[in-house]
Amino acid sequence: MSEQPAAMLQATFDPGLQSFKISGLSGTMRLRLTAGSTNWWFKSATVNGIDATESPITLTSSQDSTDDAVFVLADTAGSVSGQAMSGREPADEGWAVVFPVDRAQRFNGSPRIVSIPLGDGGRFRTSGLPPGDYFIAAVDGSAALPQNETRFSDLLEELTPRARRVSIGARQTVTLPQSIQVVTR
Repeated sequence: MSEQPAAMLQATFDPGLQSFKISGLSGTMRLRLTAGSTNWWFKSATVNGIDATESPITLTSSQDSTDDAVFVLADTAGSVSGQAMSGREPADEGWAVVFPVDRAQRFNGSPRIVSIPLGDGGRFRTSGLPPGDYFIAAVDGSAALPQNETRFSDLLEELTPRARRVSIGARQTVTLPQSIQVVTR
């Protein structure tokens, strides 16, 4: 994820050499995994001594190259599901937001932040969450959540006191035993 959040690049793998190559990277970025499997997550991506999943790295041009990159993936992701209510009725529209208790893990592109449009009956489900402690909240409306990191961080701070706290263990599926109330934004 670069400064342009929609920037998606493909990696080429060489299983024989157990190596990979990602071309066209330049600028300041954090790396994240977009995978088809729901139980894998990007545990770390150490590039020149910096974990690029947690801290931004800068490559000055697309011609920069490094052989000092180690990616660690884990198949221990968990999932969470539940229902959002608007008063006593299931929410018609809105978003469920899953975000880490640890504020240091709240940044644009964090694998620990997920927003899910509410489905039929206010239901939501998401997977691919790294093990850890999370808050879960729901917000009203059909408009997408803010993409600007500062505005989104402000929304998470606003939701924190009203959110439900859960712990998700390795490969654990958490179903909230009680519904969560939708917050008007």
